[in-house]
Amino acid sequence: MMRSSLVGGSVAVRPATMAARAPSRLPSTAVHLPRCTGWPLHRLTVGASNLPKTATPCVTAPAFPWVDDDDDVTEITTYEVIAWSAEEAIELIKQTPPMTTHDVGNLLRKYERVLHRAEAQSVDTYAGSKMLVRCHAMAWEAYETVLPALLGFGTSMTVGEVLTECIRRGNVNNGRRDVQPRLLAAFGVRPESLPANPLERHFVAGIMYAALETRSCVRRRARLLRRVERRNQRREEEMRKREEEEEALEGDEDFFNCKRSNFCPRI
Repeated sequence: MMRSSLVGGSVAVRPATMAARAPSRLPSTAVHLPRCTGWPLHRLTVGASNLPKTATPCVTAPAFPWVDDDDDVTEITTYEVIAWSAEEAIELIKQTPPMTTHDVGNLLRKYERVLHRAEAQSVDTYAGSKMLVRCHAMAWEAYETVLPALLGFGTSMTVGEVLTECIRRGNVNNGRRDVQPRLLAAFGVRPESLPANPLERHFVAGIMYAALETRSCVRRRARLLRRVERRNQRREEEMRKREEEEEALEGDEDFFNCKRSNFCPRI
């Protein structure tokens, strides 16, 4: 897990195990869900023409669970989920930033403010969830420049409407309206550790859905950068081979011209 500490208004991200601060409930049988082993498949929409030629993307963008198997977590809180999502987004953006046309520093500062307020619990969970989803929506737009990754939400929706749509997509499509198992598996959260309050569970579902989409945006960006880097390397290799062949041909031509003019030394 990652854990952050605020030093002088900035966030220092370092690996750690974040223990749950929520009140404990009665212990229940642990259900270990399978870890998420892959990313959702999406069509590539990022413009490749503006990519730097010397891009060195993160080859393995982190996609780790928020809760380790050995963590004694009986109940997570919405504040923790907000903090985990913001913290992960900060690290993802730092490792694989969007195109330089976007103000990455401003986006990171917004995530840091959300992280600080969630850790301090200085806002209610609804306001904190809205702040986080707003940051995620900005990140989607930064990474998906051709087709903004509001993912069909539309550009005229308010932050509250985007949060509502994330909650709808993050919930199971049945009468129980609970968090989708794929989201729980992706972030290593056990179903029995979800908040008991149904409204809080809805917020967790929306946050997890938005966080997974941010992971996907960064993943697609990293894969595109790797493809561009490999393409540039192939071009450089082809140019180098072509130059070597031209130099060899020029050397042969000079030798034969010299021999025809009788100025070539005897061998």
